[in-house]
Amino acid sequence: NTYCHQAVVSTQSTGSTEGSRHPGAPLHRLHLPVPRDGSLLCPPPDPDTPHRIISGSYDETVVGWDTRAMRQPLCVVKVGGGVWRIKRNPENSHVLVAGMHNGFHVVDLKTFECVKSYDGHKSLAYGADWLQNGLVATCSFYDNLVTVWDSEQI
Repeated sequence: NTYCHQAVVSTQSTGSTEGSRHPGAPLHRLHLPVPRDGSLLCPPPDPDTPHRIISGSYDETVVGWDTRAMRQPLCVVKVGGGVWRIKRNPENSHVLVAGMHNGFHVVDLKTFECVKSYDGHKSLAYGADWLQNGLVATCSFYDNLVTVWDSEQI
């Protein structure tokens, strides 16, 4: 397989990526055809579309890829701030993105659009996870603040 599964990978000057394995996760090499700035983050693929992966990077974008044709990304959305975390919603087609210097964002993977942003933290957007029924918990780094907010209230 050419997807990365729960791996954080760093871009090398050759354009290929190497990964460091999280406990229990297989390690895969992913060759990206476009240059990426800084580190690259890939959450596990969606079981319904295992050939499609998403990545986030310090270049402030979330990118959709088809592992069967990796020459160009399927779609790109700029969220700003450098992507630190991407978390899939188990209930729908949304992902929660922590954009370090630009708050938290909900991206719809069907349209690849940012459908909600939250900037209630005054510090580095760091941690994010889905709770249930559209609620999310987010935390910031320096002020040690945890917030629960509704991603469906636009």
